[in-house]
Amino acid sequence: MQADPLPPTPSMADVHAAWLAAGARADVAAMRDLRRQHPDWLDLRRVKVVSVGRKARPFLLEAGQSADTGDDSGMTPLMTAVTHFNLVTMRCVFRNNVAVRRNTVMDASVELLQRVITTAELLVRFGANVDARTQDGKTALHFTTNDDIYEVTKLLLNYGADIDAQDKNGKTALHYCVKEDSLLVTNLLVSRGAQIDLEDGSGITPLALVLLRRRLNVLQIVMNHHQMVATAFRHDFATAVLLQAVDYQADEVVRFIVENEYAVATVCNAVGETPMHRAIVRRNPRIMELLADLDPDTLLATTLAGASPAHYAARYGSQREVETLLHCFTRAFGEQVALGDAANPLNAADRRGLTSLYVAGTAQLSSGEETDLIHDQINAETGSLATRDAKVQLLLRFGARLFPPHFLAHQLAGAASTSSTALLPLKVRRCLALWLIEGPAQSHEVGLQGEAWVAIDTSLTALCMRWVASVVLSGPSANLVPILISAGYTHELIPLLLELPLHRSQIPTVLRQLELFARARPSRALVLQLHDELLEAWESLPVTLT
Repeated sequence: MQADPLPPTPSMADVHAAWLAAGARADVAAMRDLRRQHPDWLDLRRVKVVSVGRKARPFLLEAGQSADTGDDSGMTPLMTAVTHFNLVTMRCVFRNNVAVRRNTVMDASVELLQRVITTAELLVRFGANVDARTQDGKTALHFTTNDDIYEVTKLLLNYGADIDAQDKNGKTALHYCVKEDSLLVTNLLVSRGAQIDLEDGSGITPLALVLLRRRLNVLQIVMNHHQMVATAFRHDFATAVLLQAVDYQADEVVRFIVENEYAVATVCNAVGETPMHRAIVRRNPRIMELLADLDPDTLLATTLAGASPAHYAARYGSQREVETLLHCFTRAFGEQVALGDAANPLNAADRRGLTSLYVAGTAQLSSGEETDLIHDQINAETGSLATRDAKVQLLLRFGARLFPPHFLAHQLAGAASTSSTALLPLKVRRCLALWLIEGPAQSHEVGLQGEAWVAIDTSLTALCMRWVASVVLSGPSANLVPILISAGYTHELIPLLLELPLHRSQIPTVLRQLELFARARPSRALVLQLHDELLEAWESLPVTLT
């Protein structure tokens, strides 16, 4: 196209207009003439390198224009070339709001892509900084994160672009690749060593983004590159990713990792928690069932502290998690769950000798060693009496016991072997100290005695009076304690009474009164279970010890 001639006495505006027009049509000769005739009026910065025709670009760069001359936002010519390609490709995909065929898009973009590559090579040859940043901290690499521009991404890396450069939001090119689900560029970046654990401003790493967005194809790329690599963050990559997927509640990722044999369902973290333990903590029954289906052995796996999934459900789960776990037990082990003895996995003890029922009954309400298995924070829902009682009823229905088989018999035999008195085992005393004071001190019911219905005192006061009559108590306290009980200080005296030895001959009587107290209210299921186990243990002792 022929340029319009300048007026005989052109103004600066006329020269600038002619200069821009010559650049737009890549008329290098006209640009040279204008610059020779009006050197003081023409600023090379008034024409962007990528806004002129390809033939004019070398002239501008040779004339001294910086290859990094940016606009007000800091966009360099290199970035502009890339974003122009992305924009054109996007327009091709959604031409007039109608998606066109992919091969049509590829045909239309091949020539443009080659132009971008040529421009990038030219700019770098003239000193372009591939790590120059925009005002929001992005480098050219941040703009090459879709698969259509893969060759430019590779070119930038070959020219030494910082693969882990972060913008002002802390995001790297890999963050954007994961977001766009760009498989080719992701594979390129990961293969070149892009960090998958670099956090953005929100604390999200590229790997975390993969899990949160369930990008299974991207995950496979990451797994294949990192499966055999130990890092400071993780010694076993697949194990760490599986546990992280559970914490992010990404069940599709969990299934993908286990079914593709990157890791087994029974792997554990540093404290021995398996994915099942973590699923319970995260309150995710869906993942619990998935893990149980993938490998039933995960239902029996224990932490370093000996805590099974049953312990975790009792401690950290709501009623729903306990129900889910019991359902999984039934599917995996059938009637074995309801046996109620050592064969029942619910009655396995952790390293402190605690069963899941004991944990459910005491963990949220006591202090000291029973308050925590591993974690410190407890959701308020799991700490309520209603939730505890619901979990207890479920566990009892499946044959759960407060103490491992023979534990109480062994404890009572030892306590009664050398004396006419016996102090109840420490764990029993702790249970009673918690559970006896949960209801009102006064309570009566009607019961059958012989052939007549009579009023039976099932109150805590009656139990305490029976207890006082059965313990070793002498001196002024022998008269004072009953008075205090009658005066309404029953709850305050419970800790004292529990620390007093019982006459062995009176233990059956105390147990009978404890049973009356427990049966008076359905909410006292734990006290009733404790009574049943104590009575069973006491009756199993040799006559000489009772």
